[in-house]
Amino acid sequence: MSANIVHSEHIHVMLHAFMHTGMSYGTSTYYIDEGTVIWPLPDGFEPDVRGAGRRRVDRQTADAVGWMLQDTNVESVNFRYGEGRDLPRYTYRQPRQQWSMVEILNAISGYEYQTCEHPGWRTSEARVFCEALRQQCIRALPGYDDGPWLIGPDSRPIAAHT
Repeated sequence: MSANIVHSEHIHVMLHAFMHTGMSYGTSTYYIDEGTVIWPLPDGFEPDVRGAGRRRVDRQTADAVGWMLQDTNVESVNFRYGEGRDLPRYTYRQPRQQWSMVEILNAISGYEYQTCEHPGWRTSEARVFCEALRQQCIRALPGYDDGPWLIGPDSRPIAAHT
């Protein structure tokens, strides 16, 4: 398996998607739970009533979250190849193109593939961010809210209703 440093545009697109899909559901935050990921909470996290940490992703925090994503990616590549590469500090920019939810889901998978090489990936903030973004994108897919949440013997698919 090879690992590459993703272009900053890739991170711009992921952040933009997180901010915009989250707003349509009333939240642009992700959580880090005690014992699951990072504890104590990293800078920029607020304690939550559930004992978790919450980071809001918006224009004010986009540079810091993007830096975390970039840094985790570089850490993975450096671990994989025994390098000591470093990049200039990340700065969020509006993406150059609009991307569909399916394309964003693919971009998440691409980022994860490039970033999972180091031992800290499973407990990283970047992994939590990716999973939260993936869930937001899935909920934003057309027709997602139309089907039943739980399926029983009397349930019928949406297509059967037409």
